[in-house]
Amino acid sequence: MQTIPGDKELLHTRRGSVVPLIALVDSDADARNEVAETLRNNGYEVFEFADGQSFFKDMKNAEKEPDILITSLEIGQFDGIALTRKIREKLDKEDLPILLGGLRDDESIIFKGVDAGASDYLVKPFRMPQLLAKIHMLLREKFRRQQEATVTKELEETVTVAPPAPDSREKIAIPRRNFARYQLLGELGRGGMGVVHRARNRETGELVALKVLHRTINDEKFLGRFVREIRILKELENPYVVKVVDSGNEGNSHYLAMELIEGESTKQRLENSGPLPLNTLLKIGLGVCSALEILFENGLVHRDIKPANILITEEDQVKLVDFGLAKHHNDRALTHTGEALGTPYYLSPEAVRGGEADIRSDLYALGVTLFELATARKAFRGSSAFEVFHNIFYGDTPCLNDERDDLPEEFNQLLQELMQREIKERPSTPSQVKKALEKLQKESEVV
Repeated sequence: MQTIPGDKELLHTRRGSVVPLIALVDSDADARNEVAETLRNNGYEVFEFADGQSFFKDMKNAEKEPDILITSLEIGQFDGIALTRKIREKLDKEDLPILLGGLRDDESIIFKGVDAGASDYLVKPFRMPQLLAKIHMLLREKFRRQQEATVTKELEETVTVAPPAPDSREKIAIPRRNFARYQLLGELGRGGMGVVHRARNRETGELVALKVLHRTINDEKFLGRFVREIRILKELENPYVVKVVDSGNEGNSHYLAMELIEGESTKQRLENSGPLPLNTLLKIGLGVCSALEILFENGLVHRDIKPANILITEEDQVKLVDFGLAKHHNDRALTHTGEALGTPYYLSPEAVRGGEADIRSDLYALGVTLFELATARKAFRGSSAFEVFHNIFYGDTPCLNDERDDLPEEFNQLLQELMQREIKERPSTPSQVKKALEKLQKESEVV
């Protein structure tokens, strides 16, 4: 049985073992032994190598592959960057997390590591709590990718296929599959936890968006978040928030039925139409702020504001969806310190650190989202999550006027305020931002 990993429960699914395997490559025997001992004391299996060449040979012939590689710039045969590049290019190991360590702490080395394919970089000597946190995050990310790859297979084993009625002459392009009391009509989206379907309630005929967790999701923390999402959505009655219709469990798979929103996400709007005009940007900003107001009043934080989670209905109504990471501000039961949750491009600096997020973290993500919708470019870019996080911490706050000359300076200034690194320097409530957007809207109508 598979589980979503906890701090010491990450599965090495290929070997059927509950002990993750870490390959440690370092020419410094004392440093290598110290790290290896710490890892073993924390429940990991460790293979040690003194140089890159011996590890590379072992990888080509090994029956057991590591779950993660920790290597150093200062190793024999070829250094950590060269080893990383050979693993990515020669062995085609794109899914192997590689944590690169080195004595140097400068951008040129970090970006060389990123270009070679490193997943993250730590300055040596390692601080053990930081090292353990990095390992945990990299393994969780790897596991999520593995889970996403199995979603379709697992779901197909869960649903049943209903044949068409004998007297039906309708041509059916796909099988009419049933799940619980619902007929599945087509897929709307998918993620690491499950699939969202367009579905019809076979008893009432109501069309819904049906979110189904695939049945390997049985970890207490993930199920807790799913139950929390249902509870939060039931608490919120707001035209700017997706409405929950039904929830339950069928064949060991949990599900959530929500109102079916006919329209498109702002991500799709951007892909189809390019950079959005000012009036649309203001409408989206106002809609999200209206949704965040009700969250703020209830002590909630969304934690996953991004273009894909903001929908525009056929009636031009903005709707905020996907409350899978939402939580009460003081609820720490399902989040550990040092655990970054959300999509890398839209994470605030405090969220990247795994610290406490509040409504100002959602406002930061709104600023990043509006910048992207206005320019068709990510506010903080990178070829890996590591590079994105580096730019979030150290890069310049992007300026809207560098990308477009048809938007008012006041809108650029507002986005600059929303994207401030220091949480205390951002607007403190959604109402503040909403007032600024309403002022811009009135001024644009006059013009």
